[in-house]
Amino acid sequence: MPQGKRKVVKSEKKKQLPQSASDEALAVHQSRIVALLQSRSPEERKEAFEINAEGAANVALAAKEVSARLIHLSTDYVFSGDLGRRLTESDPTEPLNVYGESKLQGESLIREVLGDDAVRFLGEAAKKEPPFFMYMAFNAPHDPRQAPKEYVDRYPPDRVPLPKNYLPEYPYKDSIGCGPGLRDERLAPFPRSHNAVKVNRGEYYAIISHMDT
Repeated sequence: MPQGKRKVVKSEKKKQLPQSASDEALAVHQSRIVALLQSRSPEERKEAFEINAEGAANVALAAKEVSARLIHLSTDYVFSGDLGRRLTESDPTEPLNVYGESKLQGESLIREVLGDDAVRFLGEAAKKEPPFFMYMAFNAPHDPRQAPKEYVDRYPPDRVPLPKNYLPEYPYKDSIGCGPGLRDERLAPFPRSHNAVKVNRGEYYAIISHMDT
């Protein structure tokens, strides 16, 4: 993880999207304020959360109002940087500093906006006769499985059981197109070790627990 100072990039705390947008409209949210690695004053911490967390939620709400797709740019500072290897999408989060904390909260707030909107839609749809279809694309429990560390710690590998149908290698993986070259299959080593299976199961349990709270 890069050390030292980073340039502080400031942006407007509130941005508005057009009043109407087509189904193909796209909002890219990259506004942020970068806090340095050392501790910051309460005022700077407050500003970081206003822009990186609350600002992200405001953009998500604005995108929802005009039915625009949203791309939210986060940061590697949501990870600790202490793993001693290249980070993967499924590594548990452990923010490195105030910047990472505020960016991680922004991710959570965006997911909450989507969840709250779905709950409201279900309430309205239940009062109407016509059938409906709703699809929610949460990133949980799909990878990247980025549950807060407190949830990951609930499921240490030594307490996660192996499934009864565990196999180091599925014999028909190649015939069904799930060989070692498939992107999702590369998230764990071949053949599957006991520890790798337990770690992946624990991450799934952690992100589901976090999503349900």
